[in-house]
Amino acid sequence: MSLHENTLSELIVRLLRVPLQSYKGGTCTTATSTTSFKDAARKEPDDYFQSTTPVSWIHIISTTDGAAPVNESAQISDFANTDGAITYAPATTAVAVGDKYVILSEYNMDEIKEAINTAIDIATSNSILTEKIDENLLIQDDTYEYNIPTGFTHIYRISQANGSGEYPDPIPPSHYKIIRGGAIPRIHFYRFPVEAQHSGVWYGELWANSDIDDGKALRIEGFARQPKLEMMGDVCRIDPNFVVWQAAALLHGARIIQTSSDFDNHRVKAEYCEGKSREFLADAKKNSQMPPNIKRVAR
Repeated sequence: MSLHENTLSELIVRLLRVPLQSYKGGTCTTATSTTSFKDAARKEPDDYFQSTTPVSWIHIISTTDGAAPVNESAQISDFANTDGAITYAPATTAVAVGDKYVILSEYNMDEIKEAINTAIDIATSNSILTEKIDENLLIQDDTYEYNIPTGFTHIYRISQANGSGEYPDPIPPSHYKIIRGGAIPRIHFYRFPVEAQHSGVWYGELWANSDIDDGKALRIEGFARQPKLEMMGDVCRIDPNFVVWQAAALLHGARIIQTSSDFDNHRVKAEYCEGKSREFLADAKKNSQMPPNIKRVAR
């Protein structure tokens, strides 16, 4: 299990709650139709959300039954204080009890997602990567080069499965190299000459402590870039503290205007959030040191 595992929906809530201090969300307590539901915990005045500037939009970010309109957005057309009923443009399916939502006005969902993914790109450019394991590559007789499965930026260990499907002995890193020049990076295993056995040097088909065994799987261990987050359930394995504070700095920075007109003082908030993100980035770098003998895959 990774050190960090947060869904896109969790990052959005975290971003809205603390760095942006703009969280308005909750849980459906009464299901009604594809155009409304109720949240008894909402206490804003009647017509509050359709009276905001810009007008508020509702976003379902998680569901209890897999049927709610997750990833959809709809403009709010009415809010009733008496029972917390939120009315909006028709959705494809009805919201169910327990489904969670957020309401956005100042920031829209597209720019929030983009800020989060830009923060992830910044982390990647600072060598903050995620661990990756692949066991789908099968050995073939007399084959010494293999296309590396997609996604790897670095490889630090390769092992061949034994007869029990376990991987007890890593292949020495001196017995293979990474070829990066072509369209698809490849692993090349060195073949040692037969006469090497007469001088006491190890000799074998491919690598030390392991004979080539057709059909056996290779376990490849390394690092990969964090994929872009698109859907609410997509998982981010980068430190969420860095991601949300860096995203907040980007969102505030995009709203900086002349000081005399910047009543929310986005410039000060952007600088503060950027400072916090640098602190968390430094911590993330300390926790992401590369193992010895690592080989680069990405060009």
